[in-house]
Amino acid sequence: LKMTGLEIPSQLCAGMSRGLEEAAQGAATMVNARRVRRSAPTRRWGLSMVVVGAVAAVLFWQSPSAFFGPAEPEVPKNDFTLRVCKKCLDRGAGGGFNPVKALVKTSNEAEDAGFPGPKVETGGCLGGCDFGPNVRLVRGEYALPVVVEGMTEEEVTTKAFLGVASEEDAERAFALSARYIADAPPPPPEPSL
Repeated sequence: LKMTGLEIPSQLCAGMSRGLEEAAQGAATMVNARRVRRSAPTRRWGLSMVVVGAVAAVLFWQSPSAFFGPAEPEVPKNDFTLRVCKKCLDRGAGGGFNPVKALVKTSNEAEDAGFPGPKVETGGCLGGCDFGPNVRLVRGEYALPVVVEGMTEEEVTTKAFLGVASEEDAERAFALSARYIADAPPPPPEPSL
């Protein structure tokens, strides 16, 4: 039996028809026991409702999306953050440039275009104070630092983008981070504390 593109196994059909026959016999027995006489159209209507209900149950069992439409695709949780060193900003490193504004602007533009991008926030010292302002890509609840392809040797060592002192530097940090996020493997299990 094929309905709406779904194939119902023959054993299930046989079981369904046996169940329907038993239901019809039980209903007939109840009707006879009460000595209530129903017209043939009423009996057929009752039996057809049983059949419709059984078919609907089988279809729902095989494919709930036939009733509720296709499920919305699960949106992967973006658990990445670009953290800007607050101490670098407070001491005016890099000529006083604040990369937060450029990173937020770029993040909003990427989000509007439908691309994954990290959240942007300020945080504590990231190391590499001589090169500030510094930006680090972190992941997860425990803000584990992430090294991305395209970082310099010094940046890989400190696990942060160093000397983000212009809009171009901020866009570079964001672009490399966004590229990593787009191809990122699933997050590692969080350590239990």
